[in-house]
Amino acid sequence: MLGFFVDLLHLYVRVFDLGEVLPVQMLMRLPTRPSGRMPDLFVIGRDDALRVHHQWFEGPALFVAEFLSEGDPERDTVDKFHEYGDARVPEYLWVDARPGRKDFRFHRLDGARYRLVEPDADGRYHSEALPGFWLDPEWFWQDPLPDIERLMLRIAPREYRRHLERLLAEAEVE
Repeated sequence: MLGFFVDLLHLYVRVFDLGEVLPVQMLMRLPTRPSGRMPDLFVIGRDDALRVHHQWFEGPALFVAEFLSEGDPERDTVDKFHEYGDARVPEYLWVDARPGRKDFRFHRLDGARYRLVEPDADGRYHSEALPGFWLDPEWFWQDPLPDIERLMLRIAPREYRRHLERLLAEAEVE
């Protein structure tokens, strides 16, 4: 599930040149928690490259996602929730796919606190931190997980087609 979401975000961020999806084992150092946190995934803006160091990212990311851990889900839903909010991470998503669970919470910073984002009429959640990006939580419960190429054709059909056409044109020149 995490790999699926990392791959989808990597593709979306690359197509729109929004920044970078940082690796799972990258520390995000926060002013409110100098030792930092290692989110399951996070996205930084393209202007944030100077804040990337060898093993950590300095400051809050644009978008953070956590898949709740079996051992300590409260760390993600309470501790990190408050720390990311205090550090001004604009959007925080957590997915609870532990055995017997099926929960999805998308939070957006509103002033000094997170507010729960509601889905649109089609059950989709729209990101403001990643313009144009939306996701359907049902994707996470599908078996097998959906194909990210097909999802991109749903999320951003024109832009993704243009991206593929550019790649094909570049391949023909080589």
